[in-house]
Amino acid sequence: MQVSGRLMSLGDLHASPAGVEHRDIILEHRSLQSDQEGSREVRFSLRVRLAGHELNALLTGVQAGERLQVTGYLGRNNHRDEQVVLHARTIDRMNQEQ
Repeated sequence: MQVSGRLMSLGDLHASPAGVEHRDIILEHRSLQSDQEGSREVRFSLRVRLAGHELNALLTGVQAGERLQVTGYLGRNNHRDEQVVLHARTIDRMNQEQ
């Protein structure tokens, strides 16, 4: 799954008991989509989970409002919480004019 949007918040960096770095970010997505009834504006906020040093290092210097494109998979927040989060596999900074 691929989602683009503006970075709304950047969570604190934490380490798991196994030493894996992780943090959550919130992306706000806005787009215009076509369906049988015409065009529709789509807007939503999505929690994105980044795990591992490499992914988290890509956010160095990123500030709220910057556009990002994230590829990953949807999954539960954790084994006790059924909230859906996007578990990132790749993250790219996008040109700010897009």
